[in-house]
Amino acid sequence: MIPVAKGVRHRAALALMDSLAKFVVGHSAPVRLDLARSESDREAVYRLRSQVVLALGWTGLEGSSDGIERDGCDDDAVHIVAWSGADLAATARLVFPREGLLLPTEAAFKIEVAPRGQVADWGRMAVAPKYQGPGHRVLWGLLAESWLVMRMHGYSQLCGILDSKMIGLYHRMGLEFEVLAPAQWYWNEERYSCRFDVAASAPRVAQHASAQATTGIS
Repeated sequence: MIPVAKGVRHRAALALMDSLAKFVVGHSAPVRLDLARSESDREAVYRLRSQVVLALGWTGLEGSSDGIERDGCDDDAVHIVAWSGADLAATARLVFPREGLLLPTEAAFKIEVAPRGQVADWGRMAVAPKYQGPGHRVLWGLLAESWLVMRMHGYSQLCGILDSKMIGLYHRMGLEFEVLAPAQWYWNEERYSCRFDVAASAPRVAQHASAQATTGIS
C-alpha cells in the first residue's frame, strides 16, 4: 500500500509534468509536434531513423537496409514526430504494454519491468543532425509530446534503453532514472535498461525545460 504522503507527492509530480509538457509543446513553434498519421509519415520516420543509425555507426540492425529502419514493434507503436515545414526534424516511438508480449526494453535485456502492464516503452529516438542544437529544443518538444500522448493512453511510467551519452544528457536536462540491469552490448554500443523516475525528475525538469522553451529553436 502506498503511504498517503508519498501518493500525494506522486500526484503533484504528475500534475507538474503534465503542465510543463503542455507549456513546452505550446512554445515549440516553428516546429510542429504530432503523431505519424499516414503511411508516408511512417516511411519518413523509418528513413530518418535509418539515416541516424548509419551516421552513428549502429549497423547490423534488423530492417535497416534500403534506407529504412524498422522492427516488429513498429506496426502497433505510436510514433511521435516533430516537423519543421516539410522536413521531419525528429521522431520517437511509444510502445504500450500488450498481454503476452514483452516491451522492447524487456525483450532486449531479458528482464521484466515492474509494475507489469503499467509501464510504457520510449525509444527509437532520432533527431536530424541540423536540429541537434546545444539547447536541445527539438528534443524537449519530442519528450513533452511523448509524455502527453503517454498520459492520454493512461500511463505515467516509462522505460527505455540508453547509452552513457544519453544518460548524461538526460541527467543534465533534469531527468532522473533507475538502471534496471547491468549494461549489455546493444546496437553496437554498451547500453542500459532504465526506468524514469517521474517524481524525482519533475522539479529539476521544470527548471530546465521552462528556460529552454523561451529561448528559441537551437
